[in-house]
Amino acid sequence: MKRKPLDNRKLLAQYQRIKNLIEETAQVRSRLEKDPFPHHYQLNPTVSLEEIDAVEQEHGIEFPEGLVYWLNQVGNGGAGPGEGFGDSILPKKEPPGTVHGPLWKPRPWIVNKASEQLCETMSDEEWEERFSRANEMQLDPWERSDRRSRDDGTFVISAMDITYLAHVIVVGPERGKVVYMDYDYDCPPMWPKGSAWFLDWCENWFFELASGYDIYPTWKFMWQQPGNQKALIDAYLNAPNKKYRNEVLWSFPKFPTLSADSKQFLRSISEPEYQEFLEKILK
Repeated sequence: MKRKPLDNRKLLAQYQRIKNLIEETAQVRSRLEKDPFPHHYQLNPTVSLEEIDAVEQEHGIEFPEGLVYWLNQVGNGGAGPGEGFGDSILPKKEPPGTVHGPLWKPRPWIVNKASEQLCETMSDEEWEERFSRANEMQLDPWERSDRRSRDDGTFVISAMDITYLAHVIVVGPERGKVVYMDYDYDCPPMWPKGSAWFLDWCENWFFELASGYDIYPTWKFMWQQPGNQKALIDAYLNAPNKKYRNEVLWSFPKFPTLSADSKQFLRSISEPEYQEFLEKILK
């Protein structure tokens, strides 16, 4: 069945904002003496809807709407969060008999079955009880049980840290979101701060870069709250728990300077365990 033309005005507007942010990022970063993100300004060519349809049919899945717009309107690889989207987002067809390499290398196949661990919200403790393979730590990752089933219904889109990869979920109730997963399965999945939806995740990344915020190394972006100083204050005041509130607070050092409102807010925090950290920030 032929795919309908992409005419969602909201998504088209958001993609245009992201493309503008990428251009702003290139201008901001070009003024730096040394830039750790030189690969984040170039987009690869887009792909046709027919090409996207062919990949979906090959793997028996349907890409989330946001990802389809990105591939068709922005680019198939190149500039992207973390270490970038590489030479291609779309999985490449492999010749028969291909042997896959280590787990940390992005895998070119897509499974069409939902991952059990990504179908519900769990605490770290619940994840440890149900999915941890701590008793298998002495084994090579390829020898551990369920080495693939826990990231079913996803595919790797970029590297974020030494052991964390960003996956796009294409099957299941969280379809369309990004999740960070440790490639050797030692840690629970992490969800992006601010918003896990693919398009929002990309926009937040380029907003941080274009604003000149400190998100290097890339693991900082994984746990720092995205947005300007007012957004961080609002996120702290509305945080669902203490852990999230702590991570929002630890995000303030990403700003080159603090506004008067931010200084006043930080001085208003009275918990003893934060005082040493707050003193360093306020200097």
